[in-house]
Amino acid sequence: MTVDTLETKIQKLLDLNDIHDLITRFGMGLDHRDLALLRSVFPEEKMAGITGAVKNAGNLWEFSQHVITDRSIELREDRATVRANLIGSNIGRRDGEWSGDAFDAAGRAAYEVRGRYEWQVVRTAEGWRIDDTNLTYLWSVGAVPSPN
Repeated sequence: MTVDTLETKIQKLLDLNDIHDLITRFGMGLDHRDLALLRSVFPEEKMAGITGAVKNAGNLWEFSQHVITDRSIELREDRATVRANLIGSNIGRRDGEWSGDAFDAAGRAAYEVRGRYEWQVVRTAEGWRIDDTNLTYLWSVGAVPSPN
């Protein structure tokens, strides 16, 4: 049996807190399309793909909200696996073309998704960062962009 020192236990708590904060910044960065905040989430070499995805989402959705719940963190020294549930809500831009039958009172397309995230995160010199993201869609309902 391994006996953790007080210093080891404190470091684990700090790491878990930092990883929870990382996932919160991820959701907030996506919802607010805040590239500066997302730069605190991903390593710089991953930002080119993230920037494109965020710009595309901004062209498609007027509002989005990522509710990320039931986080589970498996910590392994300088790496961790994080799993969580997603409740995702999106409201489409009025100028888009939509197919489906879910629209809000203002006539904007509404799209709901539920899923499970799994992230691989790593400790870097700048702090914890997301190295890989996997989202498994469980179900969705609502209006989606019409194919062009």
